[in-house]
Amino acid sequence: MKIRQLYAYELRPAAALVMETYSRMEQPYVANPKEIEDFKRYADEDHLWVESCKNKLFLFGAFDDNDQMCAVGAIDAAGAVTLLYAGLNFQHRGLEAEVLREMEEFATVGRSIAREEIKIPGKWMQYTATAGAPEQSSVTEQQTAPGQQSSVTGQQTVPEPQAYRNQNTGYGQDYGQQQYQNTGYGQGYGQQQNQNMGYGQSYGQQSYQNTGYGQGYGESYGQQTAPQKKSRALLWIVLAVIAGAVLLVTVPAFILFHAVNRTVQDTLTWNESSAEADRDGEDGSDTEDDTAVEDTEEEREVLELPDSLGKDFFVTQDDIYVADQLSYTVTAQHIEVPNQRKDGFEEYDVSYPVITYADGRDATGVNEILRNAACAQLDTMYPEPQEEYLYLDEDYPYLACYVDYEITYMSDEILCVAFQDHYFNGSMWGEFCDLRTRVINLATAERYEVEDVLRSDDTFAEAYYEKICEKSDSFNDAPAFTARMAGQTMDGEILEGRYYSNYVLCKNDIYVNLTYHYYDEGLIMHGWDSTQWTMEELEAYRTDSDLWEKYLK
Repeated sequence: MKIRQLYAYELRPAAALVMETYSRMEQPYVANPKEIEDFKRYADEDHLWVESCKNKLFLFGAFDDNDQMCAVGAIDAAGAVTLLYAGLNFQHRGLEAEVLREMEEFATVGRSIAREEIKIPGKWMQYTATAGAPEQSSVTEQQTAPGQQSSVTGQQTVPEPQAYRNQNTGYGQDYGQQQYQNTGYGQGYGQQQNQNMGYGQSYGQQSYQNTGYGQGYGESYGQQTAPQKKSRALLWIVLAVIAGAVLLVTVPAFILFHAVNRTVQDTLTWNESSAEADRDGEDGSDTEDDTAVEDTEEEREVLELPDSLGKDFFVTQDDIYVADQLSYTVTAQHIEVPNQRKDGFEEYDVSYPVITYADGRDATGVNEILRNAACAQLDTMYPEPQEEYLYLDEDYPYLACYVDYEITYMSDEILCVAFQDHYFNGSMWGEFCDLRTRVINLATAERYEVEDVLRSDDTFAEAYYEKICEKSDSFNDAPAFTARMAGQTMDGEILEGRYYSNYVLCKNDIYVNLTYHYYDEGLIMHGWDSTQWTMEELEAYRTDSDLWEKYLK
């Protein structure tokens, strides 16, 4: 058995293993649906990948002699263990303890975190005794891919015996040596990071009554407490109280279920020709439907975004604007190409929206803009790789492109869509994530570029740069990117082919975003960050573009 840090391409099977074990071993005993949903979002492959690229989360796996993944663990940058699961076929073999021991060693040696500062949720404390046992020679191996080379830097990676390598990104991060960081993949993920999830430091600490696992599932996993002796009279009183409570809960719940179900059915009509979905709570408008449920936290968990509006990765539903009585509908278009190569890897999964007018108007121009934005990188890879845009590994070409989109502003005059493109440009080490946005005048099928709507000067450039540094601390140690360069990207320039800015319209605020491929003096950062601006902050920098008249209606 060997335990090591995971590669990026191993996050998908790792997430699948975690969810399979959680669904079978823990989910049946969790009474709170929100907690289940929060866990699924946290353990989602995309979320794990983004957090690991930001160096906020580090994932480890246990592998048998056939390189089958048997267990998965995760520890965050602060030393909090957030995941620790063995596969269903590998239970009760002590794998969790071995993975935990390796993560503790990583935190103390690789991250200089004191052992007493490592936070282990109560449900996994049972593994600490074994985890503290002497290290076995068969537990840990450093894995280095043959001929590993960064497609960006061209520098050969040489592993050091005591250096942990960030194999999530494949850029040879040697802690205590060179510091390579992949950071920042947007506002949406930044908001998800261990907030209101019950994970990280606190996951597993809650007390789950009525689980059959004693007084606290998180604190006393698998331990039942012996019932105290009660008098028969007291027992009947307790049973009567429970029966009354069940009636009080089930009857309103039955009524609420039908109301929520009816509201959910309304949201599913978004793709149909009527386009009159009940969007109360998302665009701020009041509904005339007497059956609508009050805007509660539970309702927001049930009423997920329709598939046509895309994946919720950039902003929350409350930040999205969708006008009433739209003249068009939106459907999701998918391009899926599974891997069939034997001499390498090639896989594509791209999504983008397509609009259709109810009165038959031509939407070709708008749909072409949306398709080209989603497929900008895909078109360099498929159906034939264009080598001038790629860094093809001669021994094992690795081509992949995964594109999600999210509609953030939707009216009869303006459509704003954000596209997140996670791709590998020819090598498993050439992993990137770019943000493209399109703000479209639907009447003319023309784009509003960032330089068309915002005027940049030295003051704005400095304020933009400061917001970027606040969002990603690593930019404070990145001298090759300056405030002046941030301002230049606001003028529509793509600097050095590696930096560009765009913007996103939302219901209340504007987000100005920087996509970057940074490398200088041993620091590597690939990704994007978003900065949030109010209309008051931008007032002095708004141009006379007609976008503002349409947006401020």
